[in-house]
Amino acid sequence: MSRWRSAPHLPMPSSTTAGAQRATSHWRITWPGNGGVATKHSFGLYAASPPATNPYALIDCQPQVEHRRRDAVAADWSGACTVEAATVVHDRNGPTHVLTAVLTSDGARGWARTTDPAVIDITSTDGLAGRLAHRTADGTMEIEA
Repeated sequence: MSRWRSAPHLPMPSSTTAGAQRATSHWRITWPGNGGVATKHSFGLYAASPPATNPYALIDCQPQVEHRRRDAVAADWSGACTVEAATVVHDRNGPTHVLTAVLTSDGARGWARTTDPAVIDITSTDGLAGRLAHRTADGTMEIEA
């Protein structure tokens, strides 16, 4: 029976991992990584012996990914929008505000923020993605009830 071990649980470099793997022929290891940019992901699958079938596969999934340019909203734009993504920004004393990427009804993208403690709590627990909101001309956001 083969067991998988995820590399983040291994506090050793890949050269040490390879040596440990050779010593134990039943281990398979996944090794995640990124090239310093959060959108460039990679991973390696290491095993003591090759798989029985399909030893290598290169899959280009870009045709399945919607990758199109979105127009940006004007800096002073205000109106109804949908929260696309949100994150809570912290300083050394705790959370300070929520920064959101919002989409207008015509697909334009903009930024909005709020310091409302209730919205900070919602973002930290349930998340804001998909919620309706209102962005004001100064870039602040209010979640719609």
